[in-house]
Amino acid sequence: MIRKVGKEMFGMTLGKGAPEGKEAWWWNEKRDNDGRTPLISAASNGDINLVKSLVNRGGNIEETDNLGNTALVYATWYNHPATIEFLLSKGANIEHAQKDGHTPIFFAARRGHLNLINLLIDKGADIEKRDVYGGTALIWAAREGTVDAVKALLSRCSEIDVRSNDQKTPLIHAAEMGHLDTVKYLVNRGVDIEAKDNAGITAVLWATWNNHADIVNFLLFRSAFTKNAQEGSEVTPICGAEGGHLSYVIEPRG
Repeated sequence: MIRKVGKEMFGMTLGKGAPEGKEAWWWNEKRDNDGRTPLISAASNGDINLVKSLVNRGGNIEETDNLGNTALVYATWYNHPATIEFLLSKGANIEHAQKDGHTPIFFAARRGHLNLINLLIDKGADIEKRDVYGGTALIWAAREGTVDAVKALLSRCSEIDVRSNDQKTPLIHAAEMGHLDTVKYLVNRGVDIEAKDNAGITAVLWATWNNHADIVNFLLFRSAFTKNAQEGSEVTPICGAEGGHLSYVIEPRG
């Protein structure tokens, strides 16, 4: 979870308010309770002039906070392209991964920042990079329901039926989380709507279980399946409805 840092951190004016005898480097070394440096704070706020001043005075662009996030990650989360371009020009690692394995392209995808998705890819970001869960930027865009990010990533040749460690495809993630627009777009792009995760569960059963009736109806209409959503079992949408996860019973089609 990324939380914004206030501009007032440590005074945030170089040389003003520093203890006697301390130079600008003192500001670069200070951290708040979450481990964030003044450079991370400045990048979070998109204060490009302060970012430049701190870097030019020796601020380490690869310093991380307690969660492993760098200034580049914060600039991406809060959509500050000028700050991102400057940090990259100074050698910031575009593939830096925080503790969950998320690189800047993941954060751009999760937040739906189309400008940053294209910027980062143009600068060499790996769109098929995996996090610790086996997820990619596309999987996270689908899971967060940022459909425009899904479109942008697919336009840059991201793998449409990629699977996370639990064998969930972007469609399964989107259906599970209830993102109808994303589900529709993926289906219209030709995803495998019969794909199953490692428990043998398809997108339509995940939608049923989580009471996303609009998605269930759409997937059934698109022939997601009529029976046997789980490998070797009799679990179907109607079983999910009987379990109390929908407000109505879905009749199987003949």
